[in-house]
Amino acid sequence: MPNQQLIFRGQRLHQNPDTELEKFGLFNGNRIMLIGEK
Repeated sequence: MPNQQLIFRGQRLHQNPDTELEKFGLFNGNRIMLIGEK
């Protein structure tokens, strides 16, 4: 169930954005900067 995996990862990202982003590598530096601006 890839969809459940994505949802679970999304929840994790909200809890520990920096750590999880580095672990999963879901977003590159540009995306992280865009999220930070918003």
